[in-house]
Amino acid sequence: TGHVPRYKDNAVLHCIVYTILFYVGSNLGPLGWYDFGIIYDTFTGSVAFLNLFGLMFCVFLTYKGLNFPSTEDCGSSGSITKDYLWGTELYPRLPCP
Repeated sequence: TGHVPRYKDNAVLHCIVYTILFYVGSNLGPLGWYDFGIIYDTFTGSVAFLNLFGLMFCVFLTYKGLNFPSTEDCGSSGSITKDYLWGTELYPRLPCP
């Protein structure tokens, strides 16, 4: 269809800023707001939450792709399982202000 998506290249900047902020806020940094091992302590719950969130987000994207597509690069295969696993849109976009 000729659609060319636009992306912002900010992944490396995000990783650097997040790492610095995490260190500064930990007990090893100057602020000392929380224990540096907090990620280790909450890792199991975090992985469970992220897995459930990912599954629910895919349900949302499947519904959005079938009912409110962002571009013309969309469609259904006729199988809800295949649509869920393969996706219904090539470039899904959420309207952000």
